[in-house]
Amino acid sequence: MKTLKENTECPICKAEAKLVGEMVSKTFRGEKYNVYEQRYVCQSCEFEYTNSQIDTLNVEQIYNLYRSEHKIPFPQEIENLREKYQLSQNKMSEFLGLGVNMYRKYEMGEMPSKSNGMMIRDLFDNGAFESHFTKNQHLLSEKEIRKIKTILFEEYIGIGNYENGINKYSGFQEYSISKAGNLLIFFLNEFKHSYKTKLNKLFFYSDFFHFKNHGSSITGLEYAAISYGPVPNNYTKTYGELEFNGYISIVDEDFGDFTTDKFIPKKSFDDSIFNETELETLNHIKTKFKNSSREEIVNLSHEEEGWKKNKKNKSLISYTDFAFILKGV
Repeated sequence: MKTLKENTECPICKAEAKLVGEMVSKTFRGEKYNVYEQRYVCQSCEFEYTNSQIDTLNVEQIYNLYRSEHKIPFPQEIENLREKYQLSQNKMSEFLGLGVNMYRKYEMGEMPSKSNGMMIRDLFDNGAFESHFTKNQHLLSEKEIRKIKTILFEEYIGIGNYENGINKYSGFQEYSISKAGNLLIFFLNEFKHSYKTKLNKLFFYSDFFHFKNHGSSITGLEYAAISYGPVPNNYTKTYGELEFNGYISIVDEDFGDFTTDKFIPKKSFDDSIFNETELETLNHIKTKFKNSSREEIVNLSHEEEGWKKNKKNKSLISYTDFAFILKGV
C-alpha cells in the first residue's frame, strides 16, 4: 500500500477531492470503539468515497483496539510463537486443535474468537506451553519433540509482553530492537551530524507517519511528551540497549561549553527487515527532513497536538488519537 494522497481526482466530475477524517463510534462484536474514519470529499460535486486502502485502514483500527482490549494476539505474535518452536503452520494448527485454514488466516490477520485468542495468548508463557506440550506431544514427531524440549529448557525472554501490552501507545506493534537499531543507523547515515534531540524527532515522525497511513508503527516504540517535544519513552535506556546489542557506539563529543552524546553506527543498514511500506516511510522522512535543522524539526514537533495535549503531565502519546492529525509530515 502506498502513502495516502491528501488530494486526488474525483471519479465523478474529475475535480479535486480532499482527504478528510473524523472520530466516529463503530461497533464490533457488540462493543463500541472510537476510530478516526477517513474518506475523500470532492470539492466541486461533494461526492464522498473511499478506496481499498482507506477501507482497510478504517477496519484495522477497530481490530487493533479490540485485540488490545481483550489481549488477543496480533498476527506477528502468533507467527513468532510458531517460529519460536520451529513448527510448520500445518503442525501448529494440529497442535493447537485448530483447522489449518483457520490458523493460517490468524497469521494473515483474521480476528480469532475470544476463546481461541486467549488460548493462543496463554501459550506465550513458557510454563503454559510446556503443560500443553506435555498433553499433546503425541501429535508431534520425535524430531519436533526434541526441538521443543531443548527450547523449553533454554533461557528465553517471552514473546508477549502483556505487562505493558501491544496497544495504542506502541502503535499496535511489538517492539523490535532490530528495527529500532536499523532505523537509527538509517538516520545516522542519511542525516549527518544528527544528535539525540533531532534523532528522537525522526523516530517519532517515522513511527507516527507510518501509523497514519498503514495502522501500525514501525518499531513498536512508545513516545512521551517532554519539554523538548515528543521522544521515545525512556529513550536513554533504548539507546543504551542499542549500544549493548552492537548497533551503535556512544561517545562524548565536546563542544567547549557543553558535551553531548555522539552515536556512531557499528553495523550496515539492513533494509531486508523492513517491508515495502516501512521503506517507503523511511524514504519519505528522508526527503521531508533532509534539509531541516535541529531547531526546525523541534519547532515543528511542538505544533503537534499529541505533544501539546500531553506535555503538561509528560504523558505517553496515543497513536490512535494523534497520528491521523499529524501536521509535520
